[in-house]
Amino acid sequence: MNFIIGLLKFFLRSSLIIIGICLVYVAIAVLLTIIPSSSGFAVDSQRGIPIYVTSNGIHTDIMVPSKNGYTNWWNFFDKKQFMHYAKAEYEYLAFGWGDKDFYLNTPNEDDIKISTALKALFLPTTSVMHVEVRKKPEVTKYCRKVIISKEMYMMLTNYILSSMKRDNKGKPRIIPKKGYTKFDNFYSANGLFHVGNTCNNWVNTALKKANVTTALWTPFEFGIFYHFEDLKLDKK
Repeated sequence: MNFIIGLLKFFLRSSLIIIGICLVYVAIAVLLTIIPSSSGFAVDSQRGIPIYVTSNGIHTDIMVPSKNGYTNWWNFFDKKQFMHYAKAEYEYLAFGWGDKDFYLNTPNEDDIKISTALKALFLPTTSVMHVEVRKKPEVTKYCRKVIISKEMYMMLTNYILSSMKRDNKGKPRIIPKKGYTKFDNFYSANGLFHVGNTCNNWVNTALKKANVTTALWTPFEFGIFYHFEDLKLDKK
């Protein structure tokens, strides 16, 4: 009986410690979400370059033009790897960084396994970059348009490229036959995924690298969209 009581006390203490850690984590995340990364960001809708941040409610991506006068992403990716690259309406590339196992094995919510989710959350894991060709999106509460300068765009480009492992020709290393559809592919990425470095934190860091005002740090998608409300963004 004493053994059982001791075991119950152990599990109770462990549970309380885990709950306490989770509460502290959320509290820190909310606090750092509210604090802006910078001030003075101004949108130049006349001369700037449009980028988009999209969300499915949990995960965020950054969308950039597939090519413009500053960066031609087809110099880095093999067009043949994307079946719809040649169609004019697919003029954007969406980048999303995250846990390799979770990304590759959960193409939709029905495929999520508790073991995979817990591993991704609590253990440092290998990362991948998801790249998808997309049409120009409509601005909604789940898709925000940000106009940035040439200099900011080049800093964003460099950050995205530095997040992927590349071969001796400078091209990202594709993970063959792992895309969900004909529109996307996965590439080996740099960095480890963990609770302090999530998919949304990668997008948040990308915006900070481009000097766009966003959260000081956030693991959640709402932490990014929270600051968009304070910026004078295009509504179309």
